[in-house]
Amino acid sequence: MNGGSACLYADAAEARKAGVTDDQLITVAAWRQSPYFTDAERAALALAEAATRMNDRAGDAIPDAVWDELVEHYDERQRRPRNLVSLVLAPATRTSPSKTAFAHRRSRR
Repeated sequence: MNGGSACLYADAAEARKAGVTDDQLITVAAWRQSPYFTDAERAALALAEAATRMNDRAGDAIPDAVWDELVEHYDERQRRPRNLVSLVLAPATRTSPSKTAFAHRRSRR
């Protein structure tokens, strides 16, 4: 989602260990059309995409529709703050190394 390739191999290996299938890995770039994701997984992917691609939309917040879809698929126990925090922090922690490296290269020019 963030356009970086440096961590793709490591991320794919980690995803496989977590139970992500090869079909899901192959089609994640087209997750909206892929038949290999549940509605709950699509809601989490929508949140990750909205958090990662902030510059692609007007406004500075995650759209309400993304939040509404997310909570539609998680019961009260799953919606505890630590789980939502994990979903929100995941894109930030996965993309921060490449963004930091990019900013460092830019600042040295």
